Amino acid sequence: MKEWFRKIFKKKPNMNIVITDSCNNKPNLTQKEAEILWNYKCPDCGGDLYSGPSGGMMTNVRCDKGHRFNITNPEIGDISGTPFFCQRI
Repeated sequence: MKEWFRKIFKKKPNMNIVITDSCNNKPNLTQKEAEILWNYKCPDCGGDLYSGPSGGMMTNVRCDKGHRFNITNPEIGDISGTPFFCQRI
């Protein structure tokens, strides 16, 4: 899964980053943290991200230390004009 995630994200379409409110009273991502996340790195520890369950246009990702995020499914990025949504979960 990790290689699939990296392979898809290397395409990096030009997407606007949209930070949505985080779940479970976790702090919202900052713009800088969202940009780190878009570069398939954990904004909290700098570790690699692993793809988890997907549904609709969203995918859950996590790092080795257990930090979890909900992001726009990388495959959706091929659709022109789709923003990159991200939040902590």
